[in-house]
Amino acid sequence: MRKQQHKQAFIIFFLAAFICVLLLVGCDMPSARAKQQSPEQSNMSTLASTAQIAPLPNITPQAGWKLAYETSNDATNLRKGESQKLAPIDIPPGTGFHVVALCAGDGSIEATLEGSGEEGATTNVHASMTCTPSSSPTPKGTTVMADGITQATLSVTLTGPIQWKVVVEEPE
Repeated sequence: MRKQQHKQAFIIFFLAAFICVLLLVGCDMPSARAKQQSPEQSNMSTLASTAQIAPLPNITPQAGWKLAYETSNDATNLRKGESQKLAPIDIPPGTGFHVVALCAGDGSIEATLEGSGEEGATTNVHASMTCTPSSSPTPKGTTVMADGITQATLSVTLTGPIQWKVVVEEPE
């Protein structure tokens, strides 16, 4: 009789311990789920935080250059951590181009212009910038004089919640 009581007490204790473990694991699950965000939720939080960053100033072309292409976070739905190829850009043969990146916030931007053209000519121009919360950031750019380049494709990659602009200039 006593052996049977010990056996029942052991089973009850074991079941109670098992239920406690399940409850503890179950209580922790909502916090784990809350930490995992879908891409839409992540983008929403990025958009919300970029709304707090002051609008960027316009990028004025350098002397002797004119605007060939411009894009910004207002013109695309590019999300942080993603890369996107944007519209092809026609380049007058025998000239070059200047790629300028500008951003503000907490992150970075990379802009790459991949050019191709006559007789297999190719070139890549890369402009990158680490963003700060500054209300008057300084644009960063790279110039390449590229003979034979007639068309180029711009790719932009972002990190962090930022306001950004990228401009491609060509000689006047």
